[in-house]
Amino acid sequence: MNAKLKNLIEGIGSIETNEDLSSIIVAIKNQQRYLSRKTSSMLKIGDRVTFNSKRGQIIGTVLKINTKTIHVVSVSGTTWRVSSTLIQKA
Repeated sequence: MNAKLKNLIEGIGSIETNEDLSSIIVAIKNQQRYLSRKTSSMLKIGDRVTFNSKRGQIIGTVLKINTKTIHVVSVSGTTWRVSSTLIQKA
């Protein structure tokens, strides 16, 4: 964890109202949405990708790209629906 992130986390501890905390939660959700869409826009059908699951690291090919999820077929033939925030290009 870098120093900037530590400072942000420590700052959250000093928040005294639910209204302020709610504003931070909205900002975090907006950033997550941005990162998800950024990842989705960089992928194309047929791209090789990797992601981690309970079964370990999965390598597969993109079948379909939705707003929030990517459909991936693994090397073993299993189809996965994965959040775009969890996928990396192989």
